[in-house]
Amino acid sequence: MANLKNYTSMANPLKTAAEIEAILIINGAKSIQKDCFGGKVIALRFLVDTAIGEIPIALPVNVEAVQKILSAQKKRNSNVKATAEQAERTAWKCLKDWVEAQMALIQIGMVSMDQIFLPYVINRGGKTLYDTVREHGYLLDKGVERT
Repeated sequence: MANLKNYTSMANPLKTAAEIEAILIINGAKSIQKDCFGGKVIALRFLVDTAIGEIPIALPVNVEAVQKILSAQKKRNSNVKATAEQAERTAWKCLKDWVEAQMALIQIGMVSMDQIFLPYVINRGGKTLYDTVREHGYLLDKGVERT
């Protein structure tokens, strides 16, 4: 297995988060805010205009998951740094790369902003659509039973 993308990144996570914000703004996102915990940015929240009005989006970054991957890869490659700091840098750079790729698809007309971020749409209870659907066994209709 290849090493995780951006596993050697030295970019400051706050700077990378700001770069993501700029990319989102250029592509029509509004009211961007940062969710912070323990002195770290853990998610970006923003609004996107759609045919039915503004929808809220939460884009989290999962540093713990990245650190687990780096720790596993360190067993095969002693050059891999598996620190929390490296995991944070790597996670934010991977998120930036993903956002940039999604914006390219929007720019060529393949998809819309709300389509790309659909799993991250936040409901009235503060949960993302992905989390809500996952809790219901990936069924969108509560009346349908799994066979």
